[in-house]
Amino acid sequence: ELVDYDSEAEPMLTFGAGSVTSVDPAGTLFAYTPSTGVVARVDAADADTVASRWQLEPVPGDPDVQITSVGGRWVVLDVSARTLHLEGGGRVDLSGVLDQSESPVLQSPSLTGDQVAIAYRGGLIAVGLDGAEPRSLVEGVLGLPAAPVMHRGCLNAAWALGYAWRSCAAADERPVELEGATG
Repeated sequence: ELVDYDSEAEPMLTFGAGSVTSVDPAGTLFAYTPSTGVVARVDAADADTVASRWQLEPVPGDPDVQITSVGGRWVVLDVSARTLHLEGGGRVDLSGVLDQSESPVLQSPSLTGDQVAIAYRGGLIAVGLDGAEPRSLVEGVLGLPAAPVMHRGCLNAAWALGYAWRSCAAADERPVELEGATG
């Protein structure tokens, strides 16, 4: 309740400057602090304690990074280095698929799945959580991407200039133009 909120109180947890976070639908929080390279997991049931930590190489400066989780496993995207870090130690080089200027966006946290989707200005790729090579799902779309979302077993993606895509099965993978959408 906000009635008990005290803006002057010390925080229960801190992760450090430049940290990025994601929270899945079950309330599990993942945080990544580039300056230390630490990925932390906090479970909703014990919100004032870090349940698990992983160590990545620290990234100096002010890098463009994102974090999400799929099926309870974290994924970190270093946009600047065009590298995807996967829980379990996997590292996928995206430099052959993504350009930093393409505004890549990781999918929103999902409780299920075995791959992570990344939307960008020209399309959508997926990378298996096992570190498999990226595969293209959508090409040739325009506009800034929204974070792809897994909803009721279907992966959904959209771009600012009126394109949307949804796949619930391999046969359903095609972009559509939204009527009345403006950029």
